[in-house]
Amino acid sequence: MMKTTIANNRLSTVILERESIYPRYKIPKKVKQLYHLVIILGIIYIFSKVIA
Repeated sequence: MMKTTIANNRLSTVILERESIYPRYKIPKKVKQLYHLVIILGIIYIFSKVIA
């Protein structure tokens, strides 16, 4: 479980860095956080499916 959390944290930092480099569209902070949460939950779900 710890490994996936570290991977997700790394991925979210990459996403944040990419967004700061290319500010394509301004999204409210709450919406952006929700978007990241959905992505992270999706990744966790896929990981659990692969492991199971």
